[in-house]
Amino acid sequence: MATKADDIKLHINQTAAMQSILISMTRGYVWHTSGEIKTEKAHLLVEKFNDRYGILKAKLSLERRATRASRKAARDGLPHQRHSASFVIHPVVGGDKMRWVLMGTGPLEGEDMKNGLLPNQRLLWGKYQLYQMPKDDGRAVGWSWRLTREENNLLQGSFVKIARTNRQAEFEKYLKVARNYPMFAGVRGQIIKACERGLSIWNRQHPTLPIEPIKRLPVMTRKAAYANPPETLGMYQSAYQQRLREAMNKFLSDETDAPFLGSPQKTENKAR
Repeated sequence: MATKADDIKLHINQTAAMQSILISMTRGYVWHTSGEIKTEKAHLLVEKFNDRYGILKAKLSLERRATRASRKAARDGLPHQRHSASFVIHPVVGGDKMRWVLMGTGPLEGEDMKNGLLPNQRLLWGKYQLYQMPKDDGRAVGWSWRLTREENNLLQGSFVKIARTNRQAEFEKYLKVARNYPMFAGVRGQIIKACERGLSIWNRQHPTLPIEPIKRLPVMTRKAAYANPPETLGMYQSAYQQRLREAMNKFLSDETDAPFLGSPQKTENKAR
């Protein structure tokens, strides 16, 4: 269990982080607020949330304490609004920023929180959205991730556009790359629709160059959340600072090796 901000564990990849967020949502952490922060300041955010909500403490312990406090307040006839909190933070591509989400079993005091149960307040994580998948009869059956409407429109449109060209190798590459998405049920359904629509257009417009239907896409299964041993926020920040130092040293080295084009001209002018 982490005892300070530097010790908080980072997920092995984005899919693992999304999986943890989804699990928290299914366990009742439906209230949320999120954002991005510079990597070098991430530990300050963790410290702030830990001081307020104890996010570095074991989640089960927090839930038990919240339940006991709620029962005691009920016995005493007092109102009780103590809620348990969950926190996930993960690097954004490029490494200079980190994406985070703070979740609660109820609205946490001092935070501008949204209710993930409401369609217009869904939890967003980059280009993905957490939502409740409906059954055929319209009833919600569980939580899953899907691409946001804007991202899904881009995905569907890109398959339609490439399918209407004669670039077969490029279209087949699209079909392969599509398998790299995190195959949560909602995302998987969107990928299947895009691939099938693209294939339908291609095979209709290129009858002499048919492409076989895509092989069955993988199904998301529960994966390990962390590496063994896990990477911590402190380790990631140290590695990030080392990369910055190396980049700066290389820049200074390149500047030193570059010829000073101004000197010869100045010398020549003085000679005249």
